[in-house]
Amino acid sequence: MREFLVILALMVSSFTFAEEVEVRFGKLKVSERIGADGYRFEFMEETKRAPLLTLEEGGVYGIEYRAPENYEYTVQVKAIIPLGVTETGGDLVSTKKNTENTVMVFKSRSVKGTSVEPFLFTKGDPPGTYTLEVTINNNVVKKLSYQAYVPTTH
Repeated sequence: MREFLVILALMVSSFTFAEEVEVRFGKLKVSERIGADGYRFEFMEETKRAPLLTLEEGGVYGIEYRAPENYEYTVQVKAIIPLGVTETGGDLVSTKKNTENTVMVFKSRSVKGTSVEPFLFTKGDPPGTYTLEVTINNNVVKKLSYQAYVPTTH
C-alpha cells in the first residue's frame, strides 16, 4: 500500500500545466490604454468566427491563458494562416510560406497567472481559416481554429 501511495504522489506531482492553464480564443475588448499606442485587453467571449476588422474598426480577437495567479509558465504560438497576411507586430522567430498558407512561429515568453494575447487584423488580410497552435511549457496543448470573414457591414 505504501508503494502505491508513493507512486500516486509522484503521478500527482508530475501533472503538466494542462490542469493549470485553460486556453481559449475569442473576442477581446480594450480594458486600458498604455502610453501613446499600447493597450491592455480583456477576454469577452469565445468564438470560432471573426470579422476581418482592424483594431480601429472594433476587430479585437485573441487568446486568453487562464491560470492561477502565481502560476508561471512559458507560452509559444504558431500561426497557420492564409497566404496574403502581413505580420506587422509581434516577435517572430520564423515565417514560412508554402502553396497553401503561411506559418509564423512567435518567440516564447514567460507568463504568470492569467494573460490575454491579441491577434489583430490589418487592412487587406484575407478571409479564410486561421489556426493558432499553442505550446505551453514545451507541450502543444491546443489548436484553435477560427474562420475570418468579410463582414457585410460594420
